This record gives sequence, structure tokens and C-alpha cells, in this order.
Amino acid sequence: MTPTGSSNHGDHGDEAGDSSDGTDVDSDDEATSTVLREIPTNNHYSALDPNDVAGLYAVVVNLLEEPGTGKTKKLTGPQVVKALEERHGFKRSLRWLNSYKAEHKLSTVRVGPSLMEQSHEWIEDIKERVYGGYNAAKLQYHLSVKWGVTVGRTKLWQILKAHNIALSDTWIPTPLIEQLVATETTDKPGIGYRGITDAIRNHYHIKVAQSKVHMAMRQANPELSASRLGNVMFRRVYGSRGVNSVWHFDGYDKLSRFGFGVHCSTDGLSRRYVWWYVGSTNRLSLRVAGHYVKAVERERRRPDQTRTDYGSENVIVATIQGYYSRMSGLGHDGHIYGTSKRNTRIEGGWRILSKDHMKRWKTLFEAMELDGDYRFNTLDFYHIKVAQYVFGEFIKQDLEEWCLRWNSHRIRKSKHSEAPSGIPNMMYEHPELWNYSDVGHPVPGNLREVALEAAADKIPFVGYDMLDESDPFDLAPFQAGFSEAAVAACCFPITKGNMCRLFQILTRDDNLRVKLGFDFV
Repeated sequence: MTPTGSSNHGDHGDEAGDSSDGTDVDSDDEATSTVLREIPTNNHYSALDPNDVAGLYAVVVNLLEEPGTGKTKKLTGPQVVKALEERHGFKRSLRWLNSYKAEHKLSTVRVGPSLMEQSHEWIEDIKERVYGGYNAAKLQYHLSVKWGVTVGRTKLWQILKAHNIALSDTWIPTPLIEQLVATETTDKPGIGYRGITDAIRNHYHIKVAQSKVHMAMRQANPELSASRLGNVMFRRVYGSRGVNSVWHFDGYDKLSRFGFGVHCSTDGLSRRYVWWYVGSTNRLSLRVAGHYVKAVERERRRPDQTRTDYGSENVIVATIQGYYSRMSGLGHDGHIYGTSKRNTRIEGGWRILSKDHMKRWKTLFEAMELDGDYRFNTLDFYHIKVAQYVFGEFIKQDLEEWCLRWNSHRIRKSKHSEAPSGIPNMMYEHPELWNYSDVGHPVPGNLREVALEAAADKIPFVGYDMLDESDPFDLAPFQAGFSEAAVAACCFPITKGNMCRLFQILTRDDNLRVKLGFDFV
């Protein structure tokens, strides 16, 4: 007599009849056949890829929660094994199932009101990932790994529905889609339909279909949609050992002469932006090091290596990385210097950032330079400070919005790249789903002390805190004077509708210039 789930392949043999719950295999054959006859096997299920860790986990959890027939409330072990083979072509033994259940703590799947009550602890985390592109299988895996919660797909849907969160695309009227598209493309004309779809999902928490957004954009501006066709870029092949293997640093200088310096860092494997900032300059090594230290503390991991160009703003980070590399005896330098064109991971992002957001600010400032009504003089320090006061928060919001949207969008698979495809946030948090691992290092306890020691000769004056982000544009001495003048001009609070007018008023106020101690140019 051959037990259910037995096979002629290796470990799929005689041990299949040893059930941990004491269920006799032969006694369940009839019930198993009944269950499998009631559910179609080929029309609604697809073959399961053994390398799809999250997909396999979700399938097993869903089968363990599936109601049985007759006296059994749930499918028994042999029934689950046979369902895996019949529905998904995934042939394994009962011993394998029992080992898998023990490894992932699936011996008992708890459902009911208690799980609904526990959901309040993690629902915000799940909500962020739903609108960040996670599907049901990835959500189940994320809950298991991060929160230790085992939940089936049906129960997960019930919990999400109770919290008004939709996993599938939400039906909304076409006029509303067109209105949302028009709103999002007004300030971001260079973004494609995938980016606009992500923006709608993040801003309004509406799971709108990409195809409908694409159609609305083509109808609204067919010339712009046609201009994107064929805009394909071929890049070098990039390889990485895993998450936190290399963090790439670089600055964006297109707005520097107008008083806005941008600096970012991205993880090489996942392409996730780890930190970003915009301030009065991106050439200050103290600020770059401060953001690096806070990113390491936030992520609870230190990268194995960092890569930058030869700019002086990177010397403190290079010193910190080199110190820990020597102390841990890794056998390689913790920091890599190279030319900008070889730092492709971060350099490639600037083209997209410029097209999506920063190009419109550059165009605006260049027009204000040439317009006699505004007379934006980039050589006048007073004009630079006024621009930072008026436009700084809007540029900061744009940069943050773009980085968050990038981290939650889906990178398509490319035949010209060996890097994994998927959502950057998901690849960074769960690299094992792509057969990679986290090769970073734990956060050292003396990180801040080492950073301060490395920056000792760079601190411009006593009491400077390189970890302080409260005044990125160094406007503290002038903030009160600018705000008082803005209120008097009826332009406070500052909005996108009055920002150019306020810039014109403040730059022409000679009394305010003298009061704040600026020289005339």
C-alpha cells in the first residue's frame, strides 16, 4: 500500500505516511478525493515555482486554512500534499510538509476576533506596503517575517476590508481618473503613466489600474505620450553581492547656482534611496556625514562599502567606513573612490529626477533671471537667501515625494541587466525572495563618537551639530525678518500661487536688505 503523497523521487518516499497529527492516510483518501473533485484543478490554479519563497508560503498557509468536508474543519496533511500536487504541480511528501510547517511555525493557524484586534498594531505598516505595490503573497510573507503573524489570504482580505484597504484595483469613474491625471501631470509633465499611477496611489490611496491611467494620459496629451516612445537607454551590467553591499553617494548640482544643493544615497542592489536632503549646499562634508550616520541608525545596518566621487564632501564618510573596515578585519577598504560616470547606480537616478521634478524648478529660475520683473541675480547673496526662504520647502517636498515614489514603484525586468526586478522597498526589506542576502554589518555602538572624532577638524565652530536637520538652508538669522515682511505683504503662508510674487517683493525691499545686514551688489 502506497501512502498518499508518496513519490519515487528521493525523500518523497515511505516517510510520507508519518503524519504529525496522527491522521491515517488511507482513511482520508475518500475525503481528499471529494475535496479535490469539488475544486477545479487546472482552470483556476497555475504551476508553482519552487524558487518563489513568498508564493510557496502563501499557498501553504491558504491550504492550511481551507475548510475541509464532513467532520474535518480544515484540510488534513495528506489532503494539503495532494492539493499541492493536483493544483500547482508541486509534488512533495508529507514529511516535507511537516518540516515546512515546523520551520515556519504553521502548526496552528490562529484566526478569529483576536487576530482582528492584533491587526491594529501592524495595519499602518501593511497599508503603506499595499499602496507601495505589495501583493497578497508578499504581504503574508512580510507579516510572518516582520511581525510573526501567520494569516491566510481570506483572513487577510477580511482584515484589509475592515480597515477600508483594497488589494485589487478600485473601480472609479473615467472622469475622476482624468481629473486625477490632470492634477498630477500639471506639476510633473515628464513622468510616465507608471509614475502617475504610483503618485495617485500614494497621494489619494486609490488603487487605480495602470491601463486606465495610460489611456487617460494618451487622450489628454497624445503628443507627449508619443514623444516617450523609443526613449530607451542601455546601461552597463551591474553586479552586487546583496543588500547593503554598497551605498552610492552623489550630489545633484543643476540647482546649485540658485542656492539649492541636493544629495542622495542609494543601495546598489535594490536601488532604494536610503537617504536624501536638499539644503543651501551639498558640498559640506558635515551634512553628508550626518545624514549617513542617521541613515545607518534608522536602518540598523552599516553598509559593507560606500562609493563616491573624489569630492571633499565625502571625506568624513570615507574616514568612518575605513575605520570600521580596519577594526573588523574585513580585508578590503570600506570606501571606494571613483569617477562620477562609473558611479552609475546613483548617476542614473539624476536623469529621472531632473525630468520628473527638478527640471521645472530650473526652468522657472532661469526664466526669473531673464525676466526684468524679477531680476533674480544668482551673484547676489541676498537674492539666494530669499529664494531659499520662498522656494526651499517646496523643493524639499518635491525631492521627498519623488524618492518615496521611486522606492515604492516597480522596476521592470530588463534583458540588458543582471540586477533583480521588483519594488525597491521590498527588495531591500526581503532580499531572500530574490536569492540575495543582507551583507551589511550591525550598527556599531560607538558610531556617533567615531563620526565626531573623524569630523573634529571639519567642525566650523564650537557647538555645531552635524546631526541637526532643523535649518538646512541656514536661514535662522534671517527667518524672523523674512516672515515679518511676508505677513506685511499678505503672502503668508507661502503657497505655489504667491511664491513668485513674494520673491519679487522681498528682493526689491532695500530696507529689509539693510536691516538683515546684506550688502548691495
